[in-house]
Amino acid sequence: MNKRPVCMMTVSFALGISFFLWKEKIVLCLAVILILEMTAELLFKGRRKLAVMRSVCFLAAFLLGNIVACQDGNRNACYKDCIEEQRQVTCQGEINQIEQKTNQTLIFLKGCIFQTTSTTYSCNSIIICVDSNEYPIGKTLVVKGTLTPFAEAGNEGNFDERAYYQTLNVDFKVKDVTILGVYGKE
Repeated sequence: MNKRPVCMMTVSFALGISFFLWKEKIVLCLAVILILEMTAELLFKGRRKLAVMRSVCFLAAFLLGNIVACQDGNRNACYKDCIEEQRQVTCQGEINQIEQKTNQTLIFLKGCIFQTTSTTYSCNSIIICVDSNEYPIGKTLVVKGTLTPFAEAGNEGNFDERAYYQTLNVDFKVKDVTILGVYGKE
C-alpha cells in the first residue's frame, strides 16, 4: 500500500467524492480502514514521520474530494429551480458542437454562464435551438431565450433525454432563442 502514495491519494480523493454522493457510512469506514492500515504498516517499520505525513495527506485528499463533489452538486442545485420554472435567461458560451436536425439546429455551448433577472450562474454546457446554422465552432455566442428542461422517459424503456444529456455533461437547453451577439476571431 505504501509503495504507491499517489495511487493512495487518488483512491482517497475518489472515496471523498463517493462519500459525498452516496452518504454511505461504508465509504467512510473504508477510508478510515485504509488510513489505519497505512499508518500501522509504516509505524511497524519504524517510520513515524512518514506515517503521520501520509495519513494527513490521505485525509486531506479525502476532504478535498468531498469538497469538490459538494461544490459541483451545489452549483447544479442553485439553478435547478430556474430550469423547472422555464425562466427567461441570457446565456453566453463557446460554440463546441453543431448538430443539424430536420427542422432546427442544435448548438452546443461549453464554458457557459447564464443570467436570470437578478442572478448569474455558471454551468457545464447547454444546448441552444436555432433555425439556421451560420456560426462557426469556436466563436462565443450570446443569446436570450427560455430555459427548458430535458424530457424524462414516460415509460420504462423509452428514451430518457435528461439522462442522455447528463452523460454528455449538458445541463439544459434554451429555446425561443434571440441571438444578441457573436464574438471571437475571424
